[in-house]
Amino acid sequence: QMCIRDSFIQYLIAFVIENVNTTPMVAQHLRYIDSLVSLPLLLFSYWKLANVDGYTGDFALMCILTIGMVVFQLIAEYFSTAGPQLSLLFYLFSLLCYIYILIRVINIMNFYKNQGATAKYNLGWFFVIGWLAYIFGYFLHPNFKYVVYSIIDFVVKGLYTITITNIVQG
Repeated sequence: QMCIRDSFIQYLIAFVIENVNTTPMVAQHLRYIDSLVSLPLLLFSYWKLANVDGYTGDFALMCILTIGMVVFQLIAEYFSTAGPQLSLLFYLFSLLCYIYILIRVINIMNFYKNQGATAKYNLGWFFVIGWLAYIFGYFLHPNFKYVVYSIIDFVVKGLYTITITNIVQG
């Protein structure tokens, strides 16, 4: 007897096979779905670590703007072929979200710098440098962009997870 999970997987496989010419676009949209989940979680783990150590900053607006940053990037990507001006507008909205998040992450980094917690301070660089790399990747040719995004994902998310695990176990 087939369960819902099996039929969903079969649906996804059939969808990709039927849309083989647009598979890069499908893969790109799956990346955005991943980012909608993983980026707020990564940011939450840094904020929560700081919160446990006495940082009093709010997380809700950072989370909302992280989701907004990803959604605006997706919309900018959608309009990139139809209307470059509209694409640039949504890209700028995404950049404004990133700037606010960057300011808040730097606040957390300064909190740790003042405490002399170098490892926790350095953890913030994953957001500052890592997320900035995604912004520059946006301007690359689509065939190269997704390879670069995957490398950034591996490095930033993977090393961040290893680093924060070592800090917590530490």
